Amino acid sequence: MSFARAADWPAVAGLYGNIQEVLGLPAPAISVSGEAGYALWLALAEPQPVAQLQVFLAGLKRVFLADVPEQFLGFHPDAAKITPAPLPLQHPLTGRWSAFIDPGMGSMFVEESGLEMAPNPLRQAEMLAGIKCMTTADFQRALTTLTAEKVPACVSGGDVPAAPGGGFPDPASFLMAVMNDPAVSMENRIRAAASLLAHTGAARHGS
Repeated sequence: MSFARAADWPAVAGLYGNIQEVLGLPAPAISVSGEAGYALWLALAEPQPVAQLQVFLAGLKRVFLADVPEQFLGFHPDAAKITPAPLPLQHPLTGRWSAFIDPGMGSMFVEESGLEMAPNPLRQAEMLAGIKCMTTADFQRALTTLTAEKVPACVSGGDVPAAPGGGFPDPASFLMAVMNDPAVSMENRIRAAASLLAHTGAARHGS
């Protein structure tokens, strides 16, 4: 599912938590857009019928995202047409990069979406390696829950747990990792250092 507005981060965070707490599914992946907004990715161990996937997504919308206007949501596969999922790339207008992120860092991108520099592919792979696929039994159980007349109580969209494997607990940790990563170009490591100085300076000013 894709969210076109960066301001909908609380809804994304809430859905991330409810997928695990209410539906009992593995933690999905989250990516930030190079333009604005986010995407949430659920991995399947086996292919599922498109019609059932559409019912599943409609159930997520009805149960957990009732407050988000439908025009700002993207469904993949869409109920009206099959559309490709928005893979993380550099946006042609903003020049900023989309990337898979640690869910604990999602609120960083509410004011300005995307990354200034291309994400490190090894870090991205490390993060995605921790994502577990839902089995057919998982999917069918969640589908039954979503189509039931009464769904268990939802959790709120506050703080979200860190992604499994390879995540960063805060922006400073991410920038520090970029600075110390020899696979990153020197130019980008310098930019990360400058961003870290600005971040820590702002934190001191606000304290």
